[in-house]
Amino acid sequence: MAAATTPTASEVANVDPTGPGAPAIYDASGYNCGDDASPVAYQVGVQASFTLASDASGESTASYLYQLNGTAPVSVASTGPSTPISITPTQGANVLTVTAVSAGGNIGDTTNCVLTASPAAIADYGDLTGDGIPDLTVVGAQAGLPSGLWLAHGTADGQLNTSITDMGVQGTGANSEGAPSDWDGTQAITGHFNTGAGFNDVLDYNPATGRGTVLYGSGDGSPLLPYSGYEANVISTTFINTTGDKATSIANGGDLYHVLNGEPATGYPDLLVIVGGQLWDEPSLPIPGGFVGIDNALPLTGTNPTGSGDWADWSITSSLVDGLPALFARNTSTGALYYYTPQQLQDLAYGNTVTPLQIASSGYNSATLPVLQAADLNEDGTPDLRTVSSNGKSTTRIFDATAGSLTAKRPQSLVPPATPVCLRGIGPKASRCGNQCAPRCSASSLPPGILPALDGRGFRAVAGRATAR
Repeated sequence: MAAATTPTASEVANVDPTGPGAPAIYDASGYNCGDDASPVAYQVGVQASFTLASDASGESTASYLYQLNGTAPVSVASTGPSTPISITPTQGANVLTVTAVSAGGNIGDTTNCVLTASPAAIADYGDLTGDGIPDLTVVGAQAGLPSGLWLAHGTADGQLNTSITDMGVQGTGANSEGAPSDWDGTQAITGHFNTGAGFNDVLDYNPATGRGTVLYGSGDGSPLLPYSGYEANVISTTFINTTGDKATSIANGGDLYHVLNGEPATGYPDLLVIVGGQLWDEPSLPIPGGFVGIDNALPLTGTNPTGSGDWADWSITSSLVDGLPALFARNTSTGALYYYTPQQLQDLAYGNTVTPLQIASSGYNSATLPVLQAADLNEDGTPDLRTVSSNGKSTTRIFDATAGSLTAKRPQSLVPPATPVCLRGIGPKASRCGNQCAPRCSASSLPPGILPALDGRGFRAVAGRATAR
């Protein structure tokens, strides 16, 4: 290994400590970013274009670092007087931060722009990535996958992009440090649990503790943030009744309660819940993660799909048809699988007896297929099913309600990344230490050339010390 050398006096004298001036940011109409006179409108989840221009004062600009809402900065080389960039607003009030960088790597001045965006378009059921196609989410530490909440992008043919990413890399908020292992043993369902509209969110429930959390979706499949402003805790009475029984399985209940009572839908979904060996519909409240509590829920039935016995050994998964839930129920031991239409669930609520469709008498037990997830995968208005096996193979199964059968497509092996990646730089425990994920790292631990995320106020670490502009 070569010996370290000390810079000569002439080399030190030739170092230019100055940086470029603050860049200008122009919107798609050529107005200064944030100018109230601009005709440009922004919407959450819709890409917006800008151009950057360097400040003539100070050192010349070779590149820019830009970031939105404190996420990890992106570097783009200057292309002269007009450098294009694109960002996608993630919330109503957004801050675009752009910093000029010299050819020698000197960090220059920063410009901040505040963008106000209208709410996102209402995402289709199960779509977490903004393309209108249902995605697959799998809680890890099962199905041959590491801990976390794994996302596989759905494709137009009902199959998947098998290269999966961890939406749960920063944990659920259940533990103070925050780690993918927070998701172990939990159940995760999707729906509009934050605003009743816009992006789909994730409700995570731990049957062992009876605790739940709603983590707000961003519409692009990026990691969920278990921090204040990005999540809402669900009160324990949502899942635990007065006798201490905890929910054993949950599913999205859509607008079932409002439809039953002739009320306008709020967009906030109910929960279908198995508690105390019975199936319930728990109405939602129009607040993030709000529900009336299991003791105030509407009883659907205490008899399982076979017509004999309770729901103690059953799990459920649902998809929405015109806002109402359609339900698959399986016996976790025998693997029997049944289907309830939205109308049958309404009939149960009115106290009528129904006979669900038996799809299979066996073959869907939880040991072999730990994950079942319903969604309309061929856009025919009828829910289909994705299953994930114990060795991490996902199978799309197209449902024919008339024939009462599921037709399996080619199984696909889910492929997690080879190494962990730190993604979004928001929150007190998020960090970027080279290629390693860590709860916290100091500026001095950063490898050369790694700039930690600016926090939206101009704070950064330079040469091993924290500085503020």
